Amino acid sequence: MAMNNENLSPQALRTKQDFKKAFTELINEKGYSHVTVKDIVQRAAKLSNDIFITIERIEEKQWSIYWQA
Repeated sequence: MAMNNENLSPQALRTKQDFKKAFTELINEKGYSHVTVKDIVQRAAKLSNDIFITIERIEEKQWSIYWQA
C-alpha cells in the first residue's frame, strides 16, 4: 500500500526519510542480503528520535484494525 507524503506530518515524513537513508547506507555498507530490520531500526534510531513514537503509533493502528475486524 503506497503512502501519500502529502498526508504525513513533518515528523512522520522525517522519520520515513531516516528509514530510507538508513536502509540505503546499510545496503552500500553490507550488501542487500545482509541487511536486517534490526540493522535498519538501529541506524534510523541514531538518525532520529521520532522512530519510537512512530512505531508506537503503527502498533496502535494495527491493534485498532485488529479489534475492528
